[in-house]
Amino acid sequence: MAPLHASNDEETIVSTARAVADSLAEESGKLGLVAYFDNPDKSDLVQFRVRRSAGWKKFDLRRFLTLLGVENGGGHEGAIGFRLPRSQVADLEVMVSGMVEKIEAAIPD
Repeated sequence: MAPLHASNDEETIVSTARAVADSLAEESGKLGLVAYFDNPDKSDLVQFRVRRSAGWKKFDLRRFLTLLGVENGGGHEGAIGFRLPRSQVADLEVMVSGMVEKIEAAIPD
C-alpha cells in the first residue's frame, strides 16, 4: 500500500477499493471483498469492504458484521465496510481466508 499512499489521496484509495469490490461482486454474481491497510502516518486501521452483486439479494450483508464479530463497521443490506486495528491483523491473507470461509458457510446457494 505504501506506493499507493505516496501517489494518491485517501479519497482516491477509498473510491478505488469500493469500485473494485463492486466489480468483483458483479463478476462473481454474488460478493466482492476488498481489504487494504490505511496510511500508517494517519491511521493504524485495516479497512474491509464487502459488496453484493445487484442480481443476488439473498443475504443482508449487515449479518456479516455480527458473524465476524465486528464492532467498528456498518452499511446497508447490499454493502458494508468495517475496520480493524493493525494489531488484530497478524496475517491479512490468513484473516481474509478465514472470513471467506465463514461467509461461504453462511450464505445460501
